[in-house]
Amino acid sequence: MALTVDHLPLAPPLPASTLNRVRLGLRGKLPGDGLGVHRHRLQGQSLQFRDFRTYVPGEDIRKVDWTVSVRQGFGWRKDGLHITVREFEAEVRRTMIVLIDCRLTMTLPQAMPKLVVAGWIAQCLGYAALAENDRLIVAPLFTGQRDEIFQVTKTASLTRLQTLVARQFQRAAEEEAWHVPAVAQIESIAGYLDSTAAVVLISDMLFDDRGGGIARLSNLAQRGYRSLHVIEIDSWAYEKALLRQGPFRLAPLEGKRFGGEHCEATDGFLQEASDRLAGHKRGLRRSLGGPGLVWPSLPFSLPVSIPKRSSTNWFAPAFFASRFLPALLSRTAA
Repeated sequence: MALTVDHLPLAPPLPASTLNRVRLGLRGKLPGDGLGVHRHRLQGQSLQFRDFRTYVPGEDIRKVDWTVSVRQGFGWRKDGLHITVREFEAEVRRTMIVLIDCRLTMTLPQAMPKLVVAGWIAQCLGYAALAENDRLIVAPLFTGQRDEIFQVTKTASLTRLQTLVARQFQRAAEEEAWHVPAVAQIESIAGYLDSTAAVVLISDMLFDDRGGGIARLSNLAQRGYRSLHVIEIDSWAYEKALLRQGPFRLAPLEGKRFGGEHCEATDGFLQEASDRLAGHKRGLRRSLGGPGLVWPSLPFSLPVSIPKRSSTNWFAPAFFASRFLPALLSRTAA
């Protein structure tokens, strides 16, 4: 039986055949937003040509391209022997580590919870990773639990992501859970960072990085040939439309209290809120910044209007038009 939350399916509303077709189409294309220093391949001795370079004494002579060497006038020069060799690429099994923000505020807005959308995105990326024979690790953040990291080895096991999302909605039904400060448990994630890992953070990027743990993980995730890809889910346009419908109160959440008075969504109030949200994200971008950070300037936005009967139809076109997809599905070395 398929899992649902408020009549929304927790399985992504996107045919696997369509995702597979797009994945294959993006395999050999350079991503538009770049990959920083991240590479999906390392130098080796497969049949995939990479580039020409100068011969280094002691190397296997079979790597020499004599035709190119003669054309370039090989021989001894002041700085050594100039012979051209071919450089090849060896496929490596990449590790994709998907970090899912499971804060209780991700279970909002009710009509299209950000956590449900994050689960859809994670499953789509997971399907693509497994199809490429990548290693897939899922690490939920802000669940209030420790060591919930798990590895997915086959597409059928992607349903564990649906169970994870459903469990967080059960937690959101407990009123006292909203009063607990959100803390990310990241201690064990570093152990999964191999030399070509791509770390994917799916979040609304409105969390407080208490203690700087996520910033430190970001630094580790961008060393060497690794990268950190941020998939920012933005629901602010939809939420602004909701706030304009009438007076509202801000409920306590994540250890913060806002008082019990009613607020009005005036233009000034909404502009101040927009400025604060933008400032918070700028601060996070600075703290997470590094040579391997891939954070598209345009977020993955929820539609302003979400009709009940076709509430999932927007996802597939938005997913395929997203800025993060080429950088994650491309298999071309940067």
